[in-house]
Amino acid sequence: MEIARLQIAVDALQARVAKVELDKLNQSAVKTETSTGKLTKSADKMGIALAGMVTVSTLMAIQRLSEEFVLMQSRITRLSESTDDAVITYARLSDIARRTGASLGDTVKLWESLNLTLKDLGGNNNQVLRLTETLQKIGTVGGSSADEMSNALRQLGQAISGGVVRAEEFNSILENMPMLAREIAAGLGIPFGELRQVMLDGGLTAEKVLQALQERGAMVDREFAKIPRTVGQAAESLRT
Repeated sequence: MEIARLQIAVDALQARVAKVELDKLNQSAVKTETSTGKLTKSADKMGIALAGMVTVSTLMAIQRLSEEFVLMQSRITRLSESTDDAVITYARLSDIARRTGASLGDTVKLWESLNLTLKDLGGNNNQVLRLTETLQKIGTVGGSSADEMSNALRQLGQAISGGVVRAEEFNSILENMPMLAREIAAGLGIPFGELRQVMLDGGLTAEKVLQALQERGAMVDREFAKIPRTVGQAAESLRT
């Protein structure tokens, strides 16, 4: 039923987009005709072809985004206690993605990877969402690219799911998102240089890592507020 309502909304949006695009082209043609006094038949045909190309391209993009939305919605609903909770979670994840400039897809994946583990440790959805935001902000503060953040957070998610950070996961985090490793060390109250030995000793358990990151949340917020927004982040925010 929800998918059917969504499709109706998408169809209506597609129709509005098509009308807007054609109206813009018609207005442009009128202005051009007024200023020059002549429009050739070949130009008319080109305008019609262009209108078709722009409209089809726009509608295809909308369709792809709507499909992504349905998939993400279903993934969030699967891990939520009710439909209402899923709606609230989706809205908050969208807000996190917009504010951090991260992709919505990566934000949802990160929330998923943290969800079950943190709840098994007695956490709730608000804590999962808060940790998701903190991790996204750490990547931005540390200057990691979108790909680097994705790689590091995927490894962190695997480590948390496995219960402890292993050498391969630790090295990937250190290489792609060193700021994350530094925040974990700070949250644990140990020098950064000692973090690797703690990991080798099996001391970087999921519980300790998550607690350390929660401890650093407020500090990360302050550091993130000092970072100017990049064009790439603004573009991703607009897409979200």
